[in-house]
Amino acid sequence: MKSYKILEFSNVQQDTIGYTLNETSGNYVAFAGGTTRGELDLLYDRFMIILKVQDTTRTSKIFKIGDVLEGGQVITSFKFVNNKLCLVINTNFVHSLSSANLRAEPVAVPKNLKNVLKSIENRILRERPLQLGNNSSHVFINPNQPLVEFMYRFFGDYNQAYNTCYSHGERASEQTPVGKRRSLTDIFLICRKYYPTCTLKEVVQFLYVDIYARIPHLRTLKCSSIHKRVWWLSGEHFPQDKIKHRSTPDEFDYTFDEYIAMLSLEPAAAEPVKSVSKLEEAKTKYTVGKRVASQMGGIAFIIDSKVFDETTNYIVNISKAGTRRVLYNKNTETWSRITS
Repeated sequence: MKSYKILEFSNVQQDTIGYTLNETSGNYVAFAGGTTRGELDLLYDRFMIILKVQDTTRTSKIFKIGDVLEGGQVITSFKFVNNKLCLVINTNFVHSLSSANLRAEPVAVPKNLKNVLKSIENRILRERPLQLGNNSSHVFINPNQPLVEFMYRFFGDYNQAYNTCYSHGERASEQTPVGKRRSLTDIFLICRKYYPTCTLKEVVQFLYVDIYARIPHLRTLKCSSIHKRVWWLSGEHFPQDKIKHRSTPDEFDYTFDEYIAMLSLEPAAAEPVKSVSKLEEAKTKYTVGKRVASQMGGIAFIIDSKVFDETTNYIVNISKAGTRRVLYNKNTETWSRITS
């Protein structure tokens, strides 16, 4: 049994002309289809060379001209030596097919995208702060509107009417004229000027996901001049290539889709801790069945009311007999002591 299988032949003068093995018939079919030839016909054809082979003792091992072996040698051709098919590497050195191994391709290590947005946010915040318009002749006053609405209007209105300036107290020098393409850094710093608590995650959610449904003629690409990803309004209402260079890393070395992936990895914003009022605390503390000592020094009693009477100044227990006893005085913040 042969220890090799020739998978493809190629024409020495024109590599588009060749033959591929038909595993069923054992013959070789022309690349263009139709014509078939046998193995010996091709081996003795002086215009044909072996292009690709398989080591049948290791069926996963397939080699072709141009492949690089694990030692760095390049396969330049194939030849028979003592009736064995061998590899010719670096033009003249013969290598056994049975002991050859291809160089392993480097495995791409997935980036750790967790908490990256916060890191990028911190980098951006070290830049000089920005604002819309200067502080004298062309002042921008942000109307009372949510951050998302501000970002939508930024592209449609504000960026077309106001230049972007560095914030310097009473004076503001121009950073960019009106209507120019804007980077992630620009947009985030402008948002922070008018919404001091906004996060980069909110801006990325808007720029990388939400905006295209509402502003279909917005475009983005990696700018070859400033080497940053930028956004701008296109003259086409529905540009076919509105998101260009999707797999090209931006100035922070992340691709468009990696930013989208970051959004799902960022920790959710912590819910604000609600302060519990003394009133609510008293409601929870004094439950039916608790035994408490009277605030007035009287005998202890068991709370048997299922309803608290919340008067202006007190929380009281109303017993089944109708007796009212103070559990909590809101004026003096005094409490009945729970004894059991």
